Amino acid sequence: MCYLGSCMYLPTRTLRRQCRKRVQAYRRDNCRAESPPEISPVKARARDFYAPNSEDLAPDEMRLIACGTGMPTARPKQAASCWLLELGNGDKFIFDVGTGSSERIAAMQIPYNYLDKVFLSHLHTDHFGDLDALFVGGALAGRQKPLRVWGPSGDTPERGTKYALEHLRKALTWDLDGRAGITDPRV
Repeated sequence: MCYLGSCMYLPTRTLRRQCRKRVQAYRRDNCRAESPPEISPVKARARDFYAPNSEDLAPDEMRLIACGTGMPTARPKQAASCWLLELGNGDKFIFDVGTGSSERIAAMQIPYNYLDKVFLSHLHTDHFGDLDALFVGGALAGRQKPLRVWGPSGDTPERGTKYALEHLRKALTWDLDGRAGITDPRV
């Protein structure tokens, strides 16, 4: 596909100029290609929209992307707390995955195999409310690695991350069984 989205909706003249240059470079380098390019965890990929992580990341660089900075209550244009840290060696870390943030993460089109490390600051839903969507969504999108989650231990076991994750998995029993063919969703 040789079409790359419009630059005219970007907010500043400088961003529009940079976008146009990237579109021209992309078309020059990719419109003749027969096979799709190999996906890299640190190299920019052609996209049909402007995204904050569309620049190459050098081995000695890191990038922090705010995927959610909002309040505990859901808002149409602002997800709850979620930060994606990308390192130049390809590692990616998610810090908090609050309500609404999995949509923002999915929109960046990062293969879910790279999104396997989550750190939770605490266990309010505005900081881990979309963990279920990241877990199930990753499985549906072909994540081949386990989703690893770190978080607070809590002053009692039932207030800790281990307890929360065990019970989240229990809450997803029907969903996971249905996808594995154990539960028939038509019944």
